[in-house]
Amino acid sequence: MKLILDAAATHEKPRVDRIHLHVQVSNIDAKRFYERHGFNEVGIDELYYKKIKPSGAWIMEREGRPST
Repeated sequence: MKLILDAAATHEKPRVDRIHLHVQVSNIDAKRFYERHGFNEVGIDELYYKKIKPSGAWIMEREGRPST
């Protein structure tokens, strides 16, 4: 995770301002993991997964680089 976040923070072309990911709504441990790494829930996609249940996913977001 640290390598990905560090790469996003230093990437210039294109600049990475935000990182988004989806977490299945039944996966509380994964959501907590991403929250510990600075991600926040910004929404829910109720029909994100087509072949697994539950089909909903939390949409998580984090800044790609620290604010200046």
